[in-house]
Amino acid sequence: MERKWYQFWRIGKEIHIGEWFVIYPDNSFDLSYETCGYESPYGELHISLFLFRCIITMPFKSKVCPYGDCDAPKYGIAIHNNTFWIYRGGNGNLHGGNKWWTWDLPFVTNIHIRHEVEIKDKDGNIKMVPSKSLGCKKPYVHYSDNESINRYHYTYTDKYDGTKVESVFWVEEREWRKKWLTWTKLGRIAKRYIEIEFKQEVGSEKEDWKGGVVGCSYDLLPNETPMECIKRMEIERKF
Repeated sequence: MERKWYQFWRIGKEIHIGEWFVIYPDNSFDLSYETCGYESPYGELHISLFLFRCIITMPFKSKVCPYGDCDAPKYGIAIHNNTFWIYRGGNGNLHGGNKWWTWDLPFVTNIHIRHEVEIKDKDGNIKMVPSKSLGCKKPYVHYSDNESINRYHYTYTDKYDGTKVESVFWVEEREWRKKWLTWTKLGRIAKRYIEIEFKQEVGSEKEDWKGGVVGCSYDLLPNETPMECIKRMEIERKF
């Protein structure tokens, strides 16, 4: 049913006035114009000043996307995901994508600076080494086939149906520091975890077209061994 322009109602935290105005709580900054709405040919003005977001629907139809777009061409500025954005239009999601410039915010954005993997050297010593020394060129690569990795083996019980699944896992550690503060440990984030590969799919979707889980990671607790960690995950986590 089409609403009168002056009627208002609530949907969750959203307050609607007619078909042209929506306001709801939002902690981002956004001053932008979208040339059309989601499956709507009418343009939308977005105003968000860290407290509330207002969306004002324009009374005229877009010539760029007359049938609407799930990710419309956009113009304006915004701050979200610790990033400053300048939107420069483009052709929308349905016609080749949008255009923008971005800058990571200093003192806020976390920069990945270290990735180490546990190995066993020729003398049998276990130690952490930079992933690059193992031939890693990308930040997220599995190492189950690398002979230097100190691998652990475990028969994992799938909580979904009780299936016994062989797995191999190893220890990795990553560290992030704030942009412009990478020279100090102030505000740093360091995580040590096990990286796991299952020999077959696990979880409730393994019989579905989406497929089950074939790998995951789990954070190590202080003074916890890798074997204790995967046993704890087996109890706590359900895929």
